Amino acid sequence: MKNTYSILCVKKDAPFVSSITGEALPAGAVDIDTTAAEVFLNWMTGEHASALIAYYGVTKYGGSLFTLDTGYRA
Repeated sequence: MKNTYSILCVKKDAPFVSSITGEALPAGAVDIDTTAAEVFLNWMTGEHASALIAYYGVTKYGGSLFTLDTGYRA
């Protein structure tokens, strides 16, 4: 079974589509703070999170339950 997860960090000045009208809003029309998203992205793609994900299940099941596309292996 393959179940792929991805992380996407939206640029602060990216154009958005209105959920009400479906029309594209100009770049910069939505004021968002991307600081928390960038911190989360950096943590999730770092060594510590990669090791946590790669080693998840090793103790209980005898092998890793997840493999990372980055090549990090338990």
